[in-house]
Amino acid sequence: MASNLIFLSVLLLSLEGGFGSECAAMSECCGQGHNYVELFKLYLKSVNGYDEPLFDRVTALERLMTELQSDLDALRPANVLFKAKTLNDRSLATDQILVFNDVMYNYGNGYDSKTGKFTCPRNGTYLFTTSICINGGEALYFVFDIMVDHQTVTRSTFAEHVSMGSNCHTGEAIVNLVENQEVYLKYTYTSWSTDGIREEALYRWNTFSGTILHP
Repeated sequence: MASNLIFLSVLLLSLEGGFGSECAAMSECCGQGHNYVELFKLYLKSVNGYDEPLFDRVTALERLMTELQSDLDALRPANVLFKAKTLNDRSLATDQILVFNDVMYNYGNGYDSKTGKFTCPRNGTYLFTTSICINGGEALYFVFDIMVDHQTVTRSTFAEHVSMGSNCHTGEAIVNLVENQEVYLKYTYTSWSTDGIREEALYRWNTFSGTILHP
């Protein structure tokens, strides 16, 4: 994008009188990587002198280019997105963090598969979702929280008797985050005495995912 803006500035300057022999083609100048200051010097050589009104116009154009580039940077979509699955450790204890070990994608490098935590790389509004699958045939009372730092922002509770099959339960949270805040899932309480979370690659995935909605 910056090269296109430089090309535009060269075009505008060339309409005033051209660059002469120092730069036969605008595309050649851009291709050689001349910065804006060097292009301006070439232009001054081509008109054989210093023109204060022209200098003021070029300075204004340079300032406008900087502002446009800043606006374009602000509008550029933020590439913050992750999804992880598979709980290798399913022998959960109270207040234990759920660590999803298999990272499917992690744009922005916010999720850490060793700690189970997402560390916010940039300020914005984020959406987080999770799916937890439980074993069938057990009387269950299971609670887990989506946490931001040490604060609960979503609590999911399921209390049921699953006589057949295994169900997956979901949770979500939409939160405003600032850089370096941490988001994770915390196991709070369960009524079972054995492993109640189920992992099946073909049928049921335990997952944790998140993405930025608006910077």
